[in-house]
Amino acid sequence: MPGADMVVFPVDCVDHDSMNMLKRVCERGHIAWHPLRTASVASFIELIGRLNADAQTNTQSRGAPRFCLRHG
Repeated sequence: MPGADMVVFPVDCVDHDSMNMLKRVCERGHIAWHPLRTASVASFIELIGRLNADAQTNTQSRGAPRFCLRHG
């Protein structure tokens, strides 16, 4: 998992102990983790849509990108 950008797992297919261990490992490695309600394509698409909406909101709230007039 050291090279992972994010971990996605369905909570209906993973037992509680494994889920808690996975969360701890992700938190230690500063890896984003996202539980899915079910192991279905619909749940995965919902997560991707939510992450996309969050990314767009964060981009819009920052405004124009800042850069140094001297160095570009």
